[in-house]
Amino acid sequence: MARYIAKLIGNGIHHRRLRLSGKACRLESLSLEITHRCICRCSMCNIWQIPPEVPDLDLSVWQELLCSPELHHLRELDLTGGEPFLRHDAGKLLQAICEAQPAHFPRLRTLAITTNGILTDRILGHVRPLVAHLQKRGIDLVLSCGVDAVGNLHDRIRNYPGAWDKLQETFAGLYRIRESHPNLILGIKTTIIPLNIRELIPIAAYARSNNLFTIISPRIVTPNRFRNSNNEESLRFTTEDLQEMIHDPSSRGPVTGRRSWAIFAPARSASPAQPGSTPSSFDTTARFSPVRSCRLHWETFRTPPWEN
Repeated sequence: MARYIAKLIGNGIHHRRLRLSGKACRLESLSLEITHRCICRCSMCNIWQIPPEVPDLDLSVWQELLCSPELHHLRELDLTGGEPFLRHDAGKLLQAICEAQPAHFPRLRTLAITTNGILTDRILGHVRPLVAHLQKRGIDLVLSCGVDAVGNLHDRIRNYPGAWDKLQETFAGLYRIRESHPNLILGIKTTIIPLNIRELIPIAAYARSNNLFTIISPRIVTPNRFRNSNNEESLRFTTEDLQEMIHDPSSRGPVTGRRSWAIFAPARSASPAQPGSTPSSFDTTARFSPVRSCRLHWETFRTPPWEN
């Protein structure tokens, strides 16, 4: 862990120097929201409320981006959504990435995909050929599945009956693929909300028993990407919640062991905090990447075009 912390500090100093000098940073990590469609109605995310008439970017747009010279130094590419596997042309997009990689981002070491794990057949159907292709090129495929609790509470938070059972079915298939493809790195992402703040220990135990990395972070309240400002009251943490969330991980922390990290970032409150007050909302300003070349990813939230 000390090595990772030293790496993060070194990266921070390096980027600070570049910022002061006015020089541009080399793009080494890129996260693409390839769709805003989703089959879940999560308690902490209203991205599914984006009007259906608002289209996802066409495949040709992504193909053009993948050929950009700015991607030459790219080491990690992250595909997210919505639910990435809902795209009808997800296979073609993954094929376009594989075709563009040798010439346009030859230094790529990790392709990461975030999923809710519900579309079992579609996920496994795409992962099998993809991970085999990437293995030949020495590239890891990192699959992060959303896990907000163990069991029925997961379904309740996701507002999708049977979500937990479908996720287990997906994981079972992924475990079999991992046996023959060690470049398939599996893990879970957990968003902390008041409903699951006391479920972190069971989540961590589930991850450890299945050799999964963990990324655990407080929910983000934003009117833009997650469109959940109207849920702020129900997502508000109490003082007791904060005490449960922030504790000594060496004694009973939710994340321990290899490939297991969490970033708790109570960095900014939605409104100016008064001395001694509890922040009303949390903003995850950085997240740790569970890959061999670790770096910080800075999240940015743009205003959707239909809200301009």
